[in-house]
Amino acid sequence: MICTEIPQVLYCHIGGSGTWGCEFPEDVHFPGLTVLQTGMEFDTPFGRTVPLKLYELSADVTADHKPRRVLYVPFHGWAHCSAFNDTPSERAFWVLQQAGVKYILADGSGGGVNPLLEPGDIIMPSDFIDFTKRISYLE
Repeated sequence: MICTEIPQVLYCHIGGSGTWGCEFPEDVHFPGLTVLQTGMEFDTPFGRTVPLKLYELSADVTADHKPRRVLYVPFHGWAHCSAFNDTPSERAFWVLQQAGVKYILADGSGGGVNPLLEPGDIIMPSDFIDFTKRISYLE
């Protein structure tokens, strides 16, 4: 469903290979997580996004006991996009920029980056690495 209004949120969850194998977050049944909207597609200057989801973490499960609204972007297995002539990442990040996102959590298989990483390890990158070998138009 094409949405014209981008929800204003501070948080984004980018799903990688860690959540690719299920219907996330519905299949996880995490207490305190409520899916607010699914199938949210946005037209961007780079084309249409894949369907995003909006979910909320209740105050019961956050460290400071304040609820958090989160945009979920499935970033693995975009079958209709070609890495050679398409820009799915710029579509998603344009929406995140418009949404006012300041904090991003990305899940994935870190072992593919560094064999010393174990499942559940947390890494905090301090830079953006783009291996697509094309010019990025995001500022």
